[in-house]
Amino acid sequence: MRIGLLVMGCGRGSYLARCLGSLEPYLDQFAVKVLVDDSGNAGYVDGITAALPPGWLVVGHDQQQGLAASVNTGWGILDDHDLDFIFHVEEDFVFHAEPPLDDMAFILDETPDLAQLVLQRPPWSAEEIRAGNTLKLYADEITQHDGWCEWRKWFSLNPCLYPWWVTGIGWPEHGGEDEFTPLVLERGYRLGVYGTPDDVPICEHIGRESVLFGGGGFT
Repeated sequence: MRIGLLVMGCGRGSYLARCLGSLEPYLDQFAVKVLVDDSGNAGYVDGITAALPPGWLVVGHDQQQGLAASVNTGWGILDDHDLDFIFHVEEDFVFHAEPPLDDMAFILDETPDLAQLVLQRPPWSAEEIRAGNTLKLYADEITQHDGWCEWRKWFSLNPCLYPWWVTGIGWPEHGGEDEFTPLVLERGYRLGVYGTPDDVPICEHIGRESVLFGGGGFT
């Protein structure tokens, strides 16, 4: 099983440092590690490249192009590496335990029409906080399976694992999750969240500072 790591960012260095620091103990399991930065700051990208240990592929856009372009840049690189799965992480997430990639990959492998398993995070919006978490907020719209919940809400770019073939769908130009999700569903694929609504999240969204710009942004 070959898993590629795709980390996407846009110049928020303090977040990136915390993200990569939390992932550092688990990096050896990835066949390839790609970091796409959309800040448009060549000096910042050079600094990242110099600071990271060997084995990382760091790509920076010459100017800000948006979330969609960043996804497609990363997918274009990873398509050359004969992978089974991609672990997708945005720079403003940290991990408090090892991502259960073997278990997630097993579920995906046993469920060939499942396009994604996303990890749960603590509640973020006011509605999520009142409900307890995202899955509890949409409790009437999920189906519990063995080790994962099925839903039709989003193909989420929260930390997630998806099969290599998802990249062949192609992320829509200037589109976000709301635009990509129907492309997945209309092809008959399903979407999932790892675990159950009562699980304690192992990853946390720390992105209080959002970056928004033409073509879609990182939040």
